[in-house]
Amino acid sequence: MWRRALVCVAMVLASCANPRIWPEDRARACRIQVDEKFERVAFRPNSLASGAGTLSGAGQGFVAGLGFGYGAIIAAPIGLIVGAGYGTSCAAANARHPTADADFERLLQEADAHAMKRAIEAGLKAPRPECASASGEGHDAVVGIRHIEGGMACLHGRQEFTLAVKWRTVTAKGEVLNEATLQHASKSSRSVDEWFADPAEARKEIEAAYDQVGRWIAREFTGSG
Repeated sequence: MWRRALVCVAMVLASCANPRIWPEDRARACRIQVDEKFERVAFRPNSLASGAGTLSGAGQGFVAGLGFGYGAIIAAPIGLIVGAGYGTSCAAANARHPTADADFERLLQEADAHAMKRAIEAGLKAPRPECASASGEGHDAVVGIRHIEGGMACLHGRQEFTLAVKWRTVTAKGEVLNEATLQHASKSSRSVDEWFADPAEARKEIEAAYDQVGRWIAREFTGSG
């Protein structure tokens, strides 16, 4: 039942070097060890949710408007106004939930982040033609989960949260096959109030997000999905 609570999931790669595992490199990573190199999951506060949400929103909207090139002379001022309004609304919503940041940070620590590693290992069990002849003890590559950071969107309507996962793959010879930051966004079917009122289900939703990210990482090697 709890898996159906995650009604919207998005994953994108942030700007980074060698974000993907290229098909020609998959044969060099057949026997993979998954290492968790992070000490704890970090919490990333939402800058729009603070008392300075109006200014932060205005700044972000203005910068976004500048991206319109020649149209920035119109878009930037509009972005500033719209951003300021959204920042004000976000800060007001956060003020109605004064313990939300602390509660979410606690849930991040309580949720089982090892679900990501288990999902990667499970996904890597899929047979791969390029690895049919791979044998021997030990491993030929290490997938390192280097950092996990979680944060919330503005506390409007249904609960939304994000995960940013830094990971990379290094061969036994020390060659870095990829280094990436994966951004994962989840939107619950439950309202913010309902989400925080049921910590057990909230943790399950966070763990489901870990599982989704782990499966995505595994598909980088198997090429499935």
